[in-house]
Amino acid sequence: MTCQVINYVRDNCACSHGESQCPAYPTELVFGLDMSDDVTPTAFERQRSALLHLLEDLSIAESNCPQGARVAVVGYSAYTKYLIRFQDHHRKTPLIEAVKNIALEKTSNKRQLGAAMRFVGQNIFKRVRAGFMVRKVAVFFTNGASQDIDAVLAAIMEYRALNIVPAIISLRNVPAINQAMEADDTGNSIFTVLRRPQEPAADLRRVKNCAICYDPCRCAEECAFIQEPVAPQQVDVDLVMVLDSSREIQADEYAGAQQLLSSVVEQLAVSPQPRRPGRQARVALVQQSTKVEHEDVHDAEHAAAGRLFGAGTDAGLHPEGGAAEGRPAAQQEGCPDCGGHQDGLQGPGQAALHLPEGQV
Repeated sequence: MTCQVINYVRDNCACSHGESQCPAYPTELVFGLDMSDDVTPTAFERQRSALLHLLEDLSIAESNCPQGARVAVVGYSAYTKYLIRFQDHHRKTPLIEAVKNIALEKTSNKRQLGAAMRFVGQNIFKRVRAGFMVRKVAVFFTNGASQDIDAVLAAIMEYRALNIVPAIISLRNVPAINQAMEADDTGNSIFTVLRRPQEPAADLRRVKNCAICYDPCRCAEECAFIQEPVAPQQVDVDLVMVLDSSREIQADEYAGAQQLLSSVVEQLAVSPQPRRPGRQARVALVQQSTKVEHEDVHDAEHAAAGRLFGAGTDAGLHPEGGAAEGRPAAQQEGCPDCGGHQDGLQGPGQAALHLPEGQV
């Protein structure tokens, strides 16, 4: 239905005629440059050249209006460092100059691509522009194998839950990373090897067209490997989920558990009237602490758009220690640039799950 409306506007609005822009939708775009110990100045220049090529035809957002791309750049090895933030440049020329001025930092740290990916997903994409069609894309360069391949796989799964499109551009063939990317059976995770330094366009074509500039409403033939989002499954099931809310759980672990619960529920067609017989799912949530277990069965009547709860469940869920102890400070305050969403995660039609005080 969404694409039908978008294509109708495109076909009937004079301002939409002509060549398509890249990106087709407002996009939050993050690049990760490999600065680990085995990256030589030549290898770093190959990364920079590829990054500049990807920026060539990109439309840059000049304000918070939902169009164009906002670009951020990080450098990583065992640690991840901001190099360019979203708000730093609203014009392409100064952005290009800033990329050209990035210097390779000497380090003895090994490469940890998975840690860098998780940092980007959990921090840089926390606050994104409000908008139903805003896309989040993360492109990482790597000079070779990573020390934390299991973390790469975990990051791919987190990205899928957070609707972040990952692309990895490697200067060498790394089967282990490619295999981790293939765990995402939607086809949204893209791995490519930069084989021709002098002619990067061919090697970068799939990343550019099927990740950064991808238009799900007008999918190009070369991007046919990307699967359409699966509609919520109609299943007659009573589902109980248990969430550890004890003091021992870390804030990032708790946030990840919330995202997982949200991802599971989004795959189900939740009954709008769970107290009546039907063939749609009913969901219960149990929060378990070290002292006592509390159970609360939540009606889907409280959810918007037929969803029991979305990624914004943190509004009423918190560990035993309270919201201040269980959640990062950034999650406790509204984001002025997110249209009222917490951390840019709670989207249109997603209702936060509120539990009565003393019953969570």
